[in-house]
Parts: sequence; structure tokens; C-alpha cells
Amino acid sequence: MFTHEVGHKWLNNGPVWFPEGFNEMQTGYQLVASGLADPSYFATYFNIALAGLYHNPYRNAPDDEAEEKFWNDGDYIWLLYWRGFSYAFHLAGVYEKETGEPNAWKPMMEAVKPFVDDFTAEKFLDAMAGLMDRDRLEKDYRRYILEGKDFDFFAEDLPSGCAITRREDGAPQLVITDPAAFALHFK
Repeated sequence: MFTHEVGHKWLNNGPVWFPEGFNEMQTGYQLVASGLADPSYFATYFNIALAGLYHNPYRNAPDDEAEEKFWNDGDYIWLLYWRGFSYAFHLAGVYEKETGEPNAWKPMMEAVKPFVDDFTAEKFLDAMAGLMDRDRLEKDYRRYILEGKDFDFFAEDLPSGCAITRREDGAPQLVITDPAAFALHFK
């Protein structure tokens, strides 16, 4: 919790999925990168978010509905944290696919740093387009954030060293398939 709250020094503005969801990604990333946790901790942390998102009765609510009901309905509160975290993880995989670089988090955060106090979706997409394909970004942003569709987690879009499987209850689950390759994401 402390790491998450300190992260709000940087990620503190914009629609809830961004400062909360990207801060969840940053929290897991920082704990592993600092040596306070190992990469399996990140997988466990992310799996809690995936299970929460999957089992949320409003998981497919459009972003405007989720934002509107965020403070008034307990089922919506964590939805945007988990959706934003899943989206950040997805973008890290897309970045690696397009660049061959496993450590996506630092360039992603450097790209958004200039406008974290004046966040807009357009600025976000422009910044990320400097790192990956703009058409893909817009399509994924619309699908996963604006429309609230379930994340596909295609194998070819995942960060290296991991896979997404399904738990018995159908929820997606991150599995580390190559610990050495997965650890490179936190260097």
C-alpha cells in the first residue's frame, strides 16, 4: 500500500483507470525492481487484479459508466484499478513485441511524464504512439478502456517469459513460464 500511495506522487491525474491502474502496475514493478519482492510476487499481485476484474459484475461496463459510478457503487471502485493495471500490462507486452525490449515500464512512464498533471486520452495515445503502433493503440484503447471489453491476452502480445492460462473458475491467470526471461522486465 505504501508503494502504491508514493506512486501517486507521479501518477495522480486523469481518468481513474490511469492514475490507479497504471499505479498498480508501477507498484508491482517497483517492488520487484527494487529487490523487495521477486518476479513471482508480481505475478501473484497481477493475478489478484485479474481475478477481481473477471469476477466483477460490471467488468464490461463502458469507461464513462464506470467513472460515473466509481465513488457511489462499491462494485465499480476496484474495477478501474484492475482494468488500468491489465491495460498497462497489455501495453508492456505490445511494446516488447514491437521493439524487442523487455523493459517497457521505464519508457512508457518517461513518455507520459510530461503531462501527468494535465492528462488527456489524446496526449496519452500520442505519447504511447512514440513507442508503438498508433492504430493498434487506438483500437486497443477503445476496446479495453472505453468499451470495457475483456482483455484478449493473445500469447504473441504478452511480455516474454509468461503466459495467460485460465483458472477453474474461468478467470485469466498469469503464469511465469521462463523465470529468467520474465525477470528481465524489472531491470
